[in-house]
Amino acid sequence: MYGLYMCLDFISSKACQNCIATAIEDILKLCPQSQEAVLWEESCQMRYSNTNFIGTLNDTGNIGKDNVQNVSEPHKFQSSVNQMLSNLSATAAFNVSANMYATGEAPFGDETIYALVQCTRDLSANDCSKCLKSAMKDIPSCCYGSIGARVLSRSCYLRYEFYPFYLGATGPLSPSPRTNQGKNSSRSSKVWIITGIAVALVLCLTIIFIYCM
Repeated sequence: MYGLYMCLDFISSKACQNCIATAIEDILKLCPQSQEAVLWEESCQMRYSNTNFIGTLNDTGNIGKDNVQNVSEPHKFQSSVNQMLSNLSATAAFNVSANMYATGEAPFGDETIYALVQCTRDLSANDCSKCLKSAMKDIPSCCYGSIGARVLSRSCYLRYEFYPFYLGATGPLSPSPRTNQGKNSSRSSKVWIITGIAVALVLCLTIIFIYCM
């Protein structure tokens, strides 16, 4: 059995451990007989399969979740979001020190757009870039004009909002978004072989989505 988890880079090691412990309990409860499953919690995701997927990009079946509020100028807003996500994706994928994670902020009228992108660290730089580009292509069909959205992928994650949802956000900046690069490379994405699972529920988190097969 093969498995991989990813914690959002800005959370602490303890919060990551708690999120993964909760994810393990949830995935065992909701997918007890499944040979393959992926689960997204609020600040981490977990995936396992009886087939070796480590190092292989999978951008099929992405899930978009939108904020229920909409902007008054959707075309202008999406153009700003797309430019911001493109810049962050390039940083995350191809800047070695970013370690496949980047955040940024950019003004939009009287508001500030906050965005985050991250890839699982078993991917190559090119596959990370492909995954995030694929996730961006899903935005128009799920979340066009929404003030915030996230796209959940097996191999990457992106999110943007009108409020600072990640640690390290600094507020409005210049039209060219500031990027913050990954710092905690050792804890946020791990590859492991499942030999047995026994955990206690240590933190109650919201399940965003779960897929069992």
